[in-house]
Amino acid sequence: MYERYPKNNKIKIDDQLLVILKPIRFLTKVYMPDGFFRVAFDIIAMTFIVFELLEIPVILSFQDINVDPSMDIFSDLITGFFLTDLLLNFNTAFYERGHVVTDRSEIGRHYLKSWFSVGRVFILDNIFYFIYL
Repeated sequence: MYERYPKNNKIKIDDQLLVILKPIRFLTKVYMPDGFFRVAFDIIAMTFIVFELLEIPVILSFQDINVDPSMDIFSDLITGFFLTDLLLNFNTAFYERGHVVTDRSEIGRHYLKSWFSVGRVFILDNIFYFIYL
């Protein structure tokens, strides 16, 4: 007969953690900076940046017109995408003197010293905008 649990009726905690963390697995592994996932993510980010570069001047120039609600939803999705990018950068390896650095503490330190302040300004600005309007 098939047994659902091991004979000692103990489930490993590691197995339970894997089940819980499976939906956020993409945030728990280290991505290579030139891997397919990261390159595709960066191409989508560039597309969103071009969209924002075109959208922002139009919105600022024509404040009196009613904006379609779907455009607001799309802008919110873009903000969420860049928030995910901010978190994903803490899990992306980087090159230093021709070698790939995959140590998480080094990745975090490198990202905090480089692009984190730029991303933080834009993301926090949008988050405060959503909260207070």
